[in-house]
Amino acid sequence: MNILRTVTRVVVCLGVLSGTLFSALSVQAQTWKHPGIVVSQAQLDATRAAYQAGDPVVVDQVQKAMASNYGVLSYTVQGPWPGGINQCGSNSTPNNGCLMADNDSNAAYVQALLWYVTGNQTYANKAINIMNTYARNFRGYAGTNGLSCPSGTDCSNGPLQSGWDAEKWPRAAEIIRYGKTSGGAGSGWASSDITAFKNMLNNIYLPVIQNGSGVNGNWDMSMIDGVMQIAVFTENAAMLSQARTLWLGRVPDLFYLNSVDGGTHAPSPRGNPSWFGQSVFNSSTNNVGQETCRDLRHMEDSIASTIMTAETDWIQGGSLYTDAGSHAQERIVGSMNLMAGFESARTGGPDTTITAPSGFCTSSGATNIGKISVGPGTTYVIGYNHYHNRLGDPNMADGSGTSGQHGTGNVYRWIQNGLLPQSLTSDQGNHMTLFEALTHTAIPAAPGCQTVGATWTNSSFTGQTGTFTATFTATPSSNGINTVMGLSSGPQSAYTGLAAIVRFNPSGDIDAYNGTGYAAASTIPYSGGTTYTFEFDVNVAAQTYTVYVTPQGGTKTLVGLNYGFRTAAGTLNNFTVYAQVGANTVCGFTAAATTPVCQNVTASWNNTSFAAQTGTFTATFTAVPSANAINTVMGLSNGPQSAYTGLSAIVRFNPSGDIDAYNGTGYSAQSTIPYTGGTTYGFEFVVNVPAQNYSVYVTPSGGSQVLVGSNYAFRTTASTLNDLSSYAQVGSNNVCMLSVGN
Repeated sequence: MNILRTVTRVVVCLGVLSGTLFSALSVQAQTWKHPGIVVSQAQLDATRAAYQAGDPVVVDQVQKAMASNYGVLSYTVQGPWPGGINQCGSNSTPNNGCLMADNDSNAAYVQALLWYVTGNQTYANKAINIMNTYARNFRGYAGTNGLSCPSGTDCSNGPLQSGWDAEKWPRAAEIIRYGKTSGGAGSGWASSDITAFKNMLNNIYLPVIQNGSGVNGNWDMSMIDGVMQIAVFTENAAMLSQARTLWLGRVPDLFYLNSVDGGTHAPSPRGNPSWFGQSVFNSSTNNVGQETCRDLRHMEDSIASTIMTAETDWIQGGSLYTDAGSHAQERIVGSMNLMAGFESARTGGPDTTITAPSGFCTSSGATNIGKISVGPGTTYVIGYNHYHNRLGDPNMADGSGTSGQHGTGNVYRWIQNGLLPQSLTSDQGNHMTLFEALTHTAIPAAPGCQTVGATWTNSSFTGQTGTFTATFTATPSSNGINTVMGLSSGPQSAYTGLAAIVRFNPSGDIDAYNGTGYAAASTIPYSGGTTYTFEFDVNVAAQTYTVYVTPQGGTKTLVGLNYGFRTAAGTLNNFTVYAQVGANTVCGFTAAATTPVCQNVTASWNNTSFAAQTGTFTATFTAVPSANAINTVMGLSNGPQSAYTGLSAIVRFNPSGDIDAYNGTGYSAQSTIPYTGGTTYGFEFVVNVPAQNYSVYVTPSGGSQVLVGSNYAFRTTASTLNDLSSYAQVGSNNVCMLSVGN
């Protein structure tokens, strides 16, 4: 079995969902991607395609999942403990509902996976029933979150169990909430039940785990992973940031790196966890882990939680995997190879021992002085997939890598010879790593390209019935061609079948279809041989779409705002391309559900941070005034503001009913631009920070772009702009979809 080869040839559809800002004052806007917890939509789709194509590794893993304790169709929910309060002591004494919660959260995840891969609704129903049962009945763990611990008993493992649960519940819920079968059908999980489940995560689990733990590394990382997963499912940007910060603090103390740490391990950010008899820290013991000398079962728990947190972070646009400050990549890759090498040296099953190399586990505190107790070894695939398949790290090699204690091919060899042949039917570390090879063996195919001429070309994607974003690149063969790119319900062979359309038109410009004909917010010429990136922001329920184009090396430009569909459609699931004249090379199509990031601005200052800009840049957003003749400003500034005087570049819905902008000492406009309450307006700031001036444009819904002011002077000087500040003195204003770029 070869885990390395690309086993799918499918169009990659990256799930993207933008959520409401949790704290506009301190947290940068986060674009949420769903499904996006440990397993992305692209990874899920690749896995399903591989299973349907009969890939032997994936088929084997799916069959093992179906036969496991968690994947059988006869599974029935076990918990929670009567009364809704579980009690967990050290070493599972007492074990009142603890194993039940492990099994139920594992089963919810495995059943959710099997539904996505096979399309069998029974799996989805099982997962939904398990999650609904806990959302309705579970009150928490005794000794945590204000729940008392019965006198004379032990509740010490309640926080750890909370971390374990939080690593699995959101993973299952994410797939059931956002996943769709290959036919485009959802799971049927009711919105009221989703709300109840979110409340359980926020009110029962998050207060227990949100600050991590100083008890031990695996405790801390379990909680960090749980915080990360809850943050994504509930779209809590502050908690996402918290999880990232906690992770960066814990990684150096989990994985020793001699070249950085020197003669001892890095200090713990919380508590003072034992290193279990590991007292030698030098080049020979490089990459030893905090719990290696306890046993690899616990060490692999830490690895699993570390990797799952980083994987979710990567899906959500983060960079924990490669963080330079913590030397994350060197630490994790080195330790994975070291532990996988130990696993490969075993002659028995989990919890048997091997002789420790010189310098390892030499002191009191080790579980077995001079020996290492091996673990189940069920983790490693997700980390290998990222560092080898995605990044090509030479230290995470395939079979051509070196062997030995620090061999660069150790992880690969363990996966091939130890992990894949296993037939375990239950999870071994309470982190649900048992089927990593199911979800992370198939490699999503690189976004494909097609050169289209006078033949209608159709590519299907997962059906969308709400709001979603579709992106792709297109390169026209020459100037003055005539080619359309459209979204539709099912394959099409005529213009009249398309709903949302953008075009390289025969006049040499880019336009889009608005209900009854082609139009554009402004004149946008194109050049043959130049690559253009298109973005459709679609609202199927409203039968409208907004489209942007960005020329290679250029600035994102609005083509049309809230244009009406040409042909009504309740579902969009097909991308159609046709060139009547010339040819068009289209690449990298993606489509996935989205919800705009919005702020409803009233008489309180709202601030949204963005990446600091010190040169020339463009900022775009939409705004909907609540009524005619309100008074509200939207301005760019250096840091959060709470007064007009702190703003540099400002546009306004003024009390006279017009749109204007600030020019040095007062408001003005190039022309009279009236606005109407309830109408969406697209604003574009073109800013030159060194020159301390800006130009601003506005496009009404379905209309053409209008210049508000050209080269207007900043109201307040600023060498850096990094915040959008909004305030409504009269009325209110809904500001959405801030985008900043060069």
